[in-house]
Amino acid sequence: MPAQALTPALYAIAGVDCCVADDVAAYVRLAVTLATDPARRAAAASAIAARRGALYESGAAVREVEAFLRRALRLADASLPP
Repeated sequence: MPAQALTPALYAIAGVDCCVADDVAAYVRLAVTLATDPARRAAAASAIAARRGALYESGAAVREVEAFLRRALRLADASLPP
């Protein structure tokens, strides 16, 4: 899994899609919205907090993150990009 795909994958496991963008332009729009709209930012934070247990109480999710980190470490040790 590429490094840039880790966060969306974690959000998907948690069932949270309020902070996932399909492309760079959508990411910029989302970032601006979250930075300038306190209610939207609070709703996103609340959604993430409400579902964080899905990440840490799921053995499959923990193993997926572990596998990603192991691959990233191997690549870093070999001086390869993620």
